[in-house]
Amino acid sequence: MTLSVQGNIWLANAEGRLLIPKQLTLLEKIAEHGSITKAARAAGISYKAAWEMIETMNNLSERLVVERTTGGKGGGGSQLTAYGQALVLTYQTLQAEHQQFLAQLSNRLSEYSELYQFLQYANAQTTASNQFVGTIVNIQNDAPNCEISLQLSGGEQLTALITSTSCQQLNLKLGGQVFALIPAMHIVLSHTEDRSQLSCRNRLTGHINRWQESETETLLTLTLAGGNSLKVMLTSDAGDSFPLQRGLPLIASFKASAVILAAFS
Repeated sequence: MTLSVQGNIWLANAEGRLLIPKQLTLLEKIAEHGSITKAARAAGISYKAAWEMIETMNNLSERLVVERTTGGKGGGGSQLTAYGQALVLTYQTLQAEHQQFLAQLSNRLSEYSELYQFLQYANAQTTASNQFVGTIVNIQNDAPNCEISLQLSGGEQLTALITSTSCQQLNLKLGGQVFALIPAMHIVLSHTEDRSQLSCRNRLTGHINRWQESETETLLTLTLAGGNSLKVMLTSDAGDSFPLQRGLPLIASFKASAVILAAFS
């Protein structure tokens, strides 16, 4: 998604705004058409609103901004005073410089593309306890299933098993980024010397960082080798197999089918 910085300016003093963009636009149109009626139409406002703006500007200004003209071929009209012309010229100059400034900021947005992506991910709402952003490093499409290999920011790799239809709908491609969701209750823990969980495609090594106990379950948070955190939900009985000891190394295993993928457009 392409982002740009937008904004506008107005002229003000210590008491507040003196001229806002809509008023300056009206002055520009008066200078162009020499008629309040035509200027109001060109500015997209009513004739009454145009006159109220003019009266307000004239009342608040030290000198007249707009003055009536009489006689002449057109039967009279309105025009900017020299002071009003100077205001418009000043505003146009400031507006041009302001647009250049906004263009420079828009160009710099590319430097913050990663921040923008993070804000997208951070705003995603999900019930899954574990949420990671992964880069697709391999796609093996063997209908009706599709195996997706992801690399996390910490260097760990995950494997997700989804349907070929889902792979097509998500428009997954090598090098693309996806959101990987892993429910904490689908993860099985084992000691590092235990190799009995080989049926699980995903095996991540980490150590206990913290835990939260209740009467029926324990929520463990593991710190993985690359620095990412992984939450694991254990029943009270299963929790008895692992001493709640900070730094205890464990292997977190889960099936590829337990990994849910979400793509961002």
